[in-house]
Amino acid sequence: MNIILDTDALLWMAQGSSRLGREARDTIDEAIQDGTVRFSPISMLEATRLHWDGRIDLRRAPEAWHRELLDRGVREVPVTTGITILAASLETQEGFHADPADQMITATAMVARLNLVTSDRKILNWASGRTDIDCLNARN
Repeated sequence: MNIILDTDALLWMAQGSSRLGREARDTIDEAIQDGTVRFSPISMLEATRLHWDGRIDLRRAPEAWHRELLDRGVREVPVTTGITILAASLETQEGFHADPADQMITATAMVARLNLVTSDRKILNWASGRTDIDCLNARN
């Protein structure tokens, strides 16, 4: 399965957190083996800000943490104009986030046709009635 990890799932996966559910962990482990796990550079922005604000501890410099993700086989999906245009339109859709990071990551999943692993209830609820995005609850 080709997946993209929302920032929460990326952090939980990297830290081996029990907050990541068994189904999500198994899916991520299988995708790592297959080389089909992705993340958005926007997640690096969020994780780095949280780290420097003292809200999370990456236990290393963000650059080293990024390198470790790449060494594990997790790959970045480049931000494209198509992603940014779709992201900007998501805020206008009923029930979606005003948060630009969530817009960008969700748009990346949609444009790249990747299953989004997230614990964000707003995204999960919004996506549940759609055919253009598949989500997996990171807590399951």
